[in-house]
Amino acid sequence: GGGAEGFPANPRDVQLHIYHCDSLTGFLNRAVLLQAEIPIYHVGVEVYGREWAFQYFENAWSDPCISGVQCCSPGRACGFEYVKSVNLGPTSLTEGEVVGVVALLRRSWPACGYHITRRNCINFADTFVEQLKVPQPFPSWLKAILEAAANPTADAIVDYTWSMSKWWMLRNQEQAEAGGSGSVLPAGASEASCGNFWLLPTMTSSCTSLVKASG
Repeated sequence: GGGAEGFPANPRDVQLHIYHCDSLTGFLNRAVLLQAEIPIYHVGVEVYGREWAFQYFENAWSDPCISGVQCCSPGRACGFEYVKSVNLGPTSLTEGEVVGVVALLRRSWPACGYHITRRNCINFADTFVEQLKVPQPFPSWLKAILEAAANPTADAIVDYTWSMSKWWMLRNQEQAEAGGSGSVLPAGASEASCGNFWLLPTMTSSCTSLVKASG
């Protein structure tokens, strides 16, 4: 969908731009998950006119030099449906200091370190916001889905399925590099977005949505 309009003029303001991962999760958020207080969102952080988010890339799992911290125009994250923004107030950092923070984050958040629940766009946004020293806390409701997934049984299922998803992406990449088909899914599996990954943890998933957090 389209992006957000009418952001505050103060470039120091830190805003969280919140998106549905895809049409399915958008529907589920509206129909069920918001009422259950466990919505599934992609989150980016805007400061000084740029929006930053953490993502993975399907062909970068074996390369720790590729950063998962990427930027875009505020409210315009590619591949996501914009929902709303939350203003956390002005950062106490100068623009130069923010550049330094982002540089450090880009080195310490490689794309290959992405994990669907333990190290994703929400974890990154929370970390970045803390370092920006804003007056308002990071919204707890954005982290509710992570807390729900931290249940030992759920965590074990999600972690196993995420490991299988990574294995499948690596296998496809190896096949593509070798000139094979590289994109054929195994029998019984189907393509799935990040939202589907959360809700159907037995599926393999490309999870390209949460990446553009690249979830």
